[in-house]
Amino acid sequence: MTRKDLMKRPEKKESVVQPRSYYERRIVPPVDIIESDNHYTVQVDMPGVNKESIDLKVDSDTLRVRAYTGDYHKGDAKLHRREIIPSVYEREFQLGKEIDRSKINGEYDNGVLTITLQKNESVKPREIHIK
Repeated sequence: MTRKDLMKRPEKKESVVQPRSYYERRIVPPVDIIESDNHYTVQVDMPGVNKESIDLKVDSDTLRVRAYTGDYHKGDAKLHRREIIPSVYEREFQLGKEIDRSKINGEYDNGVLTITLQKNESVKPREIHIK
């Protein structure tokens, strides 16, 4: 083999399908956290998620959000290119003592999960009447 042969680029075999190994993309979703007198609102941006795939759990002082976008490629059709890959959204929040663990609610609409964290009565602002 000559130097010229070594410098020659190997022939590139063109193929419509470039198979890739299957994997998931992990995403830490962006959030907005808003405080009012009675509660906190956490808005979690998770586009492409079905409501049924959202897992919202409270374990002691940790609130965990997890959701899966799923695989958009379905059926027997031949996949020629894959750029949209399944994604897993994961985020954790440490809850303070002022949060009432029994009054945490979630609602999902248009790609945004809105979590309402009610404050304990003892930390809510209240008016004190003077006698």
